[in-house]
Amino acid sequence: MCALFPLTAEIQAGGNVYTEQAFNDVSLTRSGSQATEISVHVDSKMYLKKLVADGILVSTPSGSTGYNQSAGGPILPLESNVLALTPICAFSPRYWRGAILPDSACIEFFVQNPDTRKAHVTLDFKEIKNVEKITVKKDTTKRIDLLFSPENSLKERVFERQFLIQS
Repeated sequence: MCALFPLTAEIQAGGNVYTEQAFNDVSLTRSGSQATEISVHVDSKMYLKKLVADGILVSTPSGSTGYNQSAGGPILPLESNVLALTPICAFSPRYWRGAILPDSACIEFFVQNPDTRKAHVTLDFKEIKNVEKITVKKDTTKRIDLLFSPENSLKERVFERQFLIQS
């Protein structure tokens, strides 16, 4: 058994505020042909003044083998207490490959020039357009338990993905 907690995101978009949840990832991506310009804050401190990219995503351990891995992010062990912060096709800073953060972190994305460089957020399967700001953090008030048999261990499958073993 493995306990999972969702991410909660507060999204400011088009003059409205939405609160949504995701168990896998929260991704902020460009809506048009131009790259997004995003400032990234963790626990109220600015770490990236301007990320120019197709987007950025926050992934939980359960979501790290999906979009996060495809974008070049790390595969996280299910029992880990961390989140992956992964850029999507980053142009500047060119060599920034993301970060692994404690799952207690509060992550904020501010879309710079949201009128001309439109962006949208996807939370597992829900999409919200015209995003200006997103605040993402782990929600410890909700929990699901993953059950799996020892013969078909999800933990072992994650290790196999880390070492590129075909099963």
